[in-house]
Amino acid sequence: MDRAACAGMADKGDFRKNGDPFYPSSAAPEAAREGKRICATCPVLAECYAHSLDASSSRQYGTFGGLSEEERRTRQRLKQRAEANERRRKAKAA
Repeated sequence: MDRAACAGMADKGDFRKNGDPFYPSSAAPEAAREGKRICATCPVLAECYAHSLDASSSRQYGTFGGLSEEERRTRQRLKQRAEANERRRKAKAA
């Protein structure tokens, strides 16, 4: 992910002073705004999102793929629900 919009930011930014835009100190939606702004310009946004869902990636917390941790969980729940509904629909049709 060398092409990521956030690549090298930890080396450039003073996160102790300004806070890490990808790991906001608050769960409030506006706290993730800066990280999401950076993600919006990223050429590897989809790859980052997919990587954040990989259980071995340890990307459970923070902003990845343009989404907060809560947004990623919600998206995953909706996807799982849709898949379960589709399986039920196919089982009824069989």
